Amino acid sequence: MSDGIVVIGGGVAGLATAALLARGGARVTLLERHDTVGGRAGRLEVDGFTFDTGPSWYLMEDAFAHYFTLLGRDVKAELDLVDLNPRYRVYFEEAPGAGGALDVTADPAANWAAFDALSPGDGDAMRRYAHAAGDRYRLALDRFLYTTFERPDRSLDAATLRRLPELAGLLTRSLGSSISSQVRDPRLRQVLGFHAVFLGSAPDRLPSLFSLMSHLDLIEGVRYPRGGLYAVVEALRAAAEAEGVTIRTGARVTRIVVERGRATGVQARHR
Repeated sequence: MSDGIVVIGGGVAGLATAALLARGGARVTLLERHDTVGGRAGRLEVDGFTFDTGPSWYLMEDAFAHYFTLLGRDVKAELDLVDLNPRYRVYFEEAPGAGGALDVTADPAANWAAFDALSPGDGDAMRRYAHAAGDRYRLALDRFLYTTFERPDRSLDAATLRRLPELAGLLTRSLGSSISSQVRDPRLRQVLGFHAVFLGSAPDRLPSLFSLMSHLDLIEGVRYPRGGLYAVVEALRAAAEAEGVTIRTGARVTRIVVERGRATGVQARHR
């Protein structure tokens, strides 16, 4: 294939990118080496039971809504979302002075009280941490997430520039260090830091900017699409195909043709 646009990889990002390119008028072919699309967001069916084999939480609902809006679709028509309550249950490792479990519910006030019962004083600390995370999350949405940076002045206005020292600190200090400086109880520190595993890392290795993820589960909420997380993949694939994307699974890319520093063609082998 030497004409049109070829997207290599049919994970969530590949499907979403292909659909937007096609929406913009490009002729798009997506190549996926596995027999199904979805990437890490997979599905396993055994004896009539269905399991998600990758992500298990539906977070950043507004980002999905924004994406489907770009394609002229309504996310509410694409996915049947269930608001989880409790959001999740944390099981603490058995150890002297620890152990047990903690439910994080849909009621933030009840959560702060539960945190405080576990460690007096830390309930307010967790509340302050979550609200600060929400402020950073809104800043990221308003100024950085939905921009191509073709006009940097639209992201870096006067209000944002005044916060540059704060943002620099969020990039240079680790998430684990930031949490430890605000919350005393090691169990509650884990509640704030376990999101690092979503990114394949650990709290002490991630910048504290990722504290904004605590806003998602403690304030914004955790949802789940009926049919499993793979229902999201199916919705993305349907949207891409509706835009005219040609999806070829079982296609392993064997060669990318580069001429004068520019990719001009792709060769793939089908099983």
